[in-house]
Amino acid sequence: MRNHEFGTTEINRKIQAKYRGGLLTTAKGTWNKGPKPFGEQEIVWTDKVMQSINCRKNSYPKGEGLDYVANGEIGLVVQTSKGNGKADSIKVQFSTQPTSGYYYPPFRC
Repeated sequence: MRNHEFGTTEINRKIQAKYRGGLLTTAKGTWNKGPKPFGEQEIVWTDKVMQSINCRKNSYPKGEGLDYVANGEIGLVVQTSKGNGKADSIKVQFSTQPTSGYYYPPFRC
């Protein structure tokens, strides 16, 4: 029941609006030069996220991480980037790999 009024997507949006409303408003503002909220979940800086599929990715800095993120790992958005001519991206640091981070462009694992 993900996309119904009582599904996880809508519940997440309501929680985000209540507890992160100021940050969301700033990120959506016309004067904001940084990235807009990320994806349909409207992810912004300092949000907690969960990896939903197993994925091989390059970690940064190179050699610090496992170059792999498992399904169910919990992470924190530590950086949002406005992609100069490219897509915006977020950098996530996972609790299992605290010395490295992983960049996520829109719609990628």
